[in-house]
Amino acid sequence: MGVTTLVRRGRLLARQLTPPLSWVLLSSTGLCLPTQEGEANSPELRVPIEHWGCSNCHLPDDTNSHRIAQRPGPDLSMIGSRASARWLERWIGKPADLRAVPTMPRLFDDSPEDQADLQAVVQWLVSLGDPAGGEVGTEEVLIAAGRELYHQVGCVNCHGALDSPAVVFGDELFPKETPEPSVMSSFSDLSNKWHPAALSEFLRDPGVVHRDGRMPGMNLTAAESDLITSYLISKWGAAPATEARDESLHGRGREVFSERGCQGCHVVGDQEFKAVEAPSLAELSGLSGSDACLSSREWSGPRYDFPSPLLASMFSSGLVAANEASVPDTQEDLLERRIVGLNCRACHELDGSGGVPADLQIYTTSLDEQADLGDEGRFPPHLNGVGSKLTTSWFNEVLFDSGRARPYLATRMPQYGEAVTGLAEQFAHKAGVQPESDELWPEATDELVLAGRNLMGMQAGACVSCHSFRDYPAIGSPGPDMSAFASRLRYAWWEEYIRDPAAFKPGTRMPSFLNDGVSVWEQPFDGHFGRQTDAMWAYFSLGEFMPPPPGIGKKQGLVLEVEDRPRVFRTFLQGAGSRGIAVGFPVGIHYAFDARRALLTEVWEGEFIDASGAWSGRGGNSRGAEGEVVWKSSGAPTLVIGEQPGRFSSKQKRSAVADFAGYRIDADGAPIFRYSIGGVQIAEKSTPQRFPLHLRRRFELSNLEPGVEHWLLPGAALDSASVEGARDHGPQVVEDGVNWYRIVPDSPTCTVILEVAL
Repeated sequence: MGVTTLVRRGRLLARQLTPPLSWVLLSSTGLCLPTQEGEANSPELRVPIEHWGCSNCHLPDDTNSHRIAQRPGPDLSMIGSRASARWLERWIGKPADLRAVPTMPRLFDDSPEDQADLQAVVQWLVSLGDPAGGEVGTEEVLIAAGRELYHQVGCVNCHGALDSPAVVFGDELFPKETPEPSVMSSFSDLSNKWHPAALSEFLRDPGVVHRDGRMPGMNLTAAESDLITSYLISKWGAAPATEARDESLHGRGREVFSERGCQGCHVVGDQEFKAVEAPSLAELSGLSGSDACLSSREWSGPRYDFPSPLLASMFSSGLVAANEASVPDTQEDLLERRIVGLNCRACHELDGSGGVPADLQIYTTSLDEQADLGDEGRFPPHLNGVGSKLTTSWFNEVLFDSGRARPYLATRMPQYGEAVTGLAEQFAHKAGVQPESDELWPEATDELVLAGRNLMGMQAGACVSCHSFRDYPAIGSPGPDMSAFASRLRYAWWEEYIRDPAAFKPGTRMPSFLNDGVSVWEQPFDGHFGRQTDAMWAYFSLGEFMPPPPGIGKKQGLVLEVEDRPRVFRTFLQGAGSRGIAVGFPVGIHYAFDARRALLTEVWEGEFIDASGAWSGRGGNSRGAEGEVVWKSSGAPTLVIGEQPGRFSSKQKRSAVADFAGYRIDADGAPIFRYSIGGVQIAEKSTPQRFPLHLRRRFELSNLEPGVEHWLLPGAALDSASVEGARDHGPQVVEDGVNWYRIVPDSPTCTVILEVAL
């Protein structure tokens, strides 16, 4: 291991730390030290302690335990199914021979006694799981596909390039040299380590083995992980299918594992070992470079061949104790250390550093060859201000559920599992905003929604030429799906962004719609840009209910047909407004549901709905030409709690406000709407019948207050009713001829079925 390697590693760690902390790199030792006065207590000094796992054995004291994170090593419970005995012997025996800068310490010296103990540990470890069976393809076409996947999905940004661009892309015009930039997780010598089937399984879900989350999943399919495995095995060679095993060493191997403190970093399934006895971090103040794990002298614990100069100087100068005891962590301190640990800057630029290394950018491509988005179509987005840009819920969807707004990027967002819990919230704090908070949206009205929809169309902003819309691709270069804008973006950020996109993202293809402060659109709202942006956001706020903007769908009439199962269509509807849900039934009777008010608004028979005309004019044509309304709502709420409804009191009006929670599709294809009114949880399913013409409405009510009157709105005259869970019930006609059904529950839950004549 040469000086150059040490210095490269020091520079890489230094690059990961945010200003104002700077580091002196001593080329003769690779030593990194803070240079500015007062920086001895900087929270960033905790990064090396966490990186090399010091706190796994040397615990922080109870009052500061939250300040120093632990970094557990791999779970070894099935190591025998993954790794060969020969590789384990080499790695455990002398980690620095296999990796220039290992986080794995050296545990054994060259004495006969230590070498015997090493063999015992290896034999015990390989007994933990049989070698995974199964082969991977060795055909060149499979290896080539795996090679391209490895270098394009993002593996290369952390682990480095393994082949030149000319080889990866099969094009002699590309560079023929393999770049060697500094990367945080360059591979060690993995010759003949892996059983291929185990490597493929590991690539699909690394978190099963790497509990610290620092090796993330890349959303690989089984086929993709097999292809990358084929490529990597072609580089490293496979573990031998069979190796000699010595069961007589298993007992001694487990003892040595415990004696050498391996359990401080590793778990072995649910096996229990005695706790590692080691001084706390605070007690290490004043430690010299010749002590314990930083030493080359004989002792039975771990020893770090590197970076002992760095760690020894930190301990001996008292930095660890002072750091732990006197410097509180801010949210930004904690976030920065997580960014370093998770290596976010391998792909993303943040605060002036990071991003895909220049030497590796040639491998960063777009999946859409027709995309004309420049660097926006190739590189992962920067993270500057991302906490004020993205909603916390969407940020967490990206982190935990593979949320993806830029499907044209070849680089994938890794999935770290529980290791990123709270990361979205920390980014919000860094940006100075509260998680899950936003400024008040402009109140959506039909007028605003319709105006916003038109602004998105080809005759105005032409947004459909660059942005996709649900299943409709963009007409030209692809951009993020506009139907997800309101769920992904904070309104406060978007309101500023839309005024000057280039100020947020220099070089963006997103145009400005202001010319010297004046809207480029004379209409709507007489060119008032604030009202126009309100209209766009009102349209975005419909989310899944958004109708396609003009110019993206078919121009001719499109009457939706209902076949043998009910059909659900979300759109703007007469009577149901901008959050309308039309439900069609095979019997030729259909209804509209207003999700905003959680209210059945009308029933018609005949044609279901003309989808192309649903948004024509103000409110459009919500039914086919032959449709005939057979019932229309009075507009009264579905449920009123308390005294008999009449001229509603202000208290009743407040309690009757509905909170819609979506719907699910029943086994027969009909929707069950879920909403709450006045704290009462309601699941409603309505099914029409033609002979005789009526509507069967089923309400499942929960969180009821026993003994209190509850009034349901059947909507029309009752043919019959059945109730479970109410001691008293019966129909009641009140003012203006509106029919109500009275229920006095005797338990918190109740089921009501009303057969309503149409």
